[in-house]
Amino acid sequence: MKRYHFFLLAGVLICQTLIYYGLAQHEVIPDARSWNDFPRQIGHWSLEREMPPDEASLAQLQPDDYLSRDYVPAGIPARASLFVAYFKTQRTGHAPHSPKNCLPGAGWEPVSSSVIPIPVPRSGVVIDANQYVVRQAGVEMAVFYWYQTARRTISNEYMAQIYAVPELLVHGRTDVALVRVITPISDGSLENAKNYAFDFIRELFPAVRSYIPAA
Repeated sequence: MKRYHFFLLAGVLICQTLIYYGLAQHEVIPDARSWNDFPRQIGHWSLEREMPPDEASLAQLQPDDYLSRDYVPAGIPARASLFVAYFKTQRTGHAPHSPKNCLPGAGWEPVSSSVIPIPVPRSGVVIDANQYVVRQAGVEMAVFYWYQTARRTISNEYMAQIYAVPELLVHGRTDVALVRVITPISDGSLENAKNYAFDFIRELFPAVRSYIPAA
């Protein structure tokens, strides 16, 4: 970890400790719907199969609820793997971590990493998402992920923890979800994988936000 990131994270943890357990006595734990009831049909993308739990990710994340599925679009040879890890509160010490910590442990080698904007015109937002390309045994995958709260999307895991402090003080909540979408890179075309992922994410986003309502 870079020195700057180390001190930033240390400062965040100290502030969280003081506020979570000192100043803020009451937290609203949302009565969230089960992510198992998440729509099987997302625009023109349909549920293909429920995926078995990613044991490594679950062991590291320890979410309150999660979703792991494959979706396919009508008439197009594409696939999008969706994983959501939802935390009702971050005051228990459990919070979302970057997939960059989990995927290498599963044997995937990092190829490239960047933050890219994903416009969602229907919802009037632009998601700042992480684009993370990984490779294993000659197979490449494009990974897109972000952190979703009731009021914002966040690309950086440290910023997600920083934003949890004012959310607790103002709105009484610290719930957050890690949203991850993976598309295969066929014939070496990252652009095609990105286009499929963007199409799925644009259809997906309104449903994700409805499962973390502001009220």
